[in-house]
Amino acid sequence: MKFTRDSDSGRMIELCHENVTIDFAAQWSNKLGDINHFFRKTADAKSEAIASTLQKNQKVWDKSMGKLIDSLEGLDD
Repeated sequence: MKFTRDSDSGRMIELCHENVTIDFAAQWSNKLGDINHFFRKTADAKSEAIASTLQKNQKVWDKSMGKLIDSLEGLDD
């Protein structure tokens, strides 16, 4: 609470900080085979079920995720 005027303000800042998240799929969608648009595309395609689409794309997405993780881990060097 060092930089706030009272404990309520300090707690509000802590709550904001604790709840900051990132949508990983949206951030890295291009590297993950455009997974960000998966549900929108699937919801529009009435002929194919979500489960079968997930199963069909799982290997590609797993491979893309592996490459992305390798790339991100390389940034630590």
